[in-house]
Amino acid sequence: MRIIKILLIPTILFACTSNPKGERKAHKDELLQNKIEIQNYSTQHFIDKTDSVLIPSFEVEIVLSEKAKERMFNPKESIIVYAEFAGEPNDTISDGLNETGVLMLKTIQMEIYSPWIVRFENNFISRKLYDRLKNKDFDVSIQIWTGRKTSEYNLLFGDLIFGQISKIRGTRQKLNAKLIEE
Repeated sequence: MRIIKILLIPTILFACTSNPKGERKAHKDELLQNKIEIQNYSTQHFIDKTDSVLIPSFEVEIVLSEKAKERMFNPKESIIVYAEFAGEPNDTISDGLNETGVLMLKTIQMEIYSPWIVRFENNFISRKLYDRLKNKDFDVSIQIWTGRKTSEYNLLFGDLIFGQISKIRGTRQKLNAKLIEE
């Protein structure tokens, strides 16, 4: 009987402290964050009640020409994928705007190797910046260049991906690229 009581106490304590609904999630810095889901007809964002907005996830696949594939594999070279998240501000005279009057929310730069696919996920923008947007369906811009492991110059010329997050979220965007010399 005593053994049963000893086994029940940790079980009861654990049951009282666990969160079966998973409403609290660990942030990158391991701090627990409360999340609420905002549903809109055109967008869906997960917003931290306190200070940040989760950018919806998406993938980018770099489709290389045959010559570019050969060059990128021999010798092995990397590709830098650069993403900008920006939007039109409510107030066009406040701080934090770039030279064209756009509010920069976040930039992300990732270096990838073959396979040439990168997934943008678990990235946050400041809630203060998000609240300053005129349209919450902010813009995404993605471009690439080489990691310059084998040359001091960029070797690739690639398409530019540009669009609103509502059109890009949850998709795999293809970005065609070839050698500059092609």
